Amino acid sequence: MRWYDPVALPAVRLKKDEDYVEAASALLGEAVGKAMALGGRHGVTLSGGLDSSIVCAEMLQQLPSGKRLPSFMFNP
Repeated sequence: MRWYDPVALPAVRLKKDEDYVEAASALLGEAVGKAMALGGRHGVTLSGGLDSSIVCAEMLQQLPSGKRLPSFMFNP
């Protein structure tokens, strides 16, 4: 496994705001794909924040047809 060093990351400068959205979406898709490739049962915890719903949407896009994605919530 290769760990990231935040100091060693190159600066990213793209031309348009939309390019940042596209790049972030590609990285999210790659991360979800790698996590789902590990096998096992997958699920998502929905916190009510934007990040969990974005991850959930990407997982649903990558889920094989006919499969379900269990989701979990908590209530304080």
